[in-house]
Amino acid sequence: MYGEGCVVMSDIVKLPPNAVDVSTYCYLDILNRESIERVVVDKGIDTIVHYSALLSAIGEQNVPLALQVNCRGVENVLEVAK
Repeated sequence: MYGEGCVVMSDIVKLPPNAVDVSTYCYLDILNRESIERVVVDKGIDTIVHYSALLSAIGEQNVPLALQVNCRGVENVLEVAK
């Protein structure tokens, strides 16, 4: 299936209450495997495109967090996608 209604976007940033369309958006922490799995199951997701990352400028300021997001986040997505 293709189309606007078939894409679910997620981020660790919560949308403001006045956001126009929140039907395809969900708050999601890449470090919480259970929440990833819940969204995948609840929304019937069969394909995951993973872009979560802390890039170098922020990652250099907080290396432990960068390692968690950039490594553990990938691990969580791969585990859910199995």
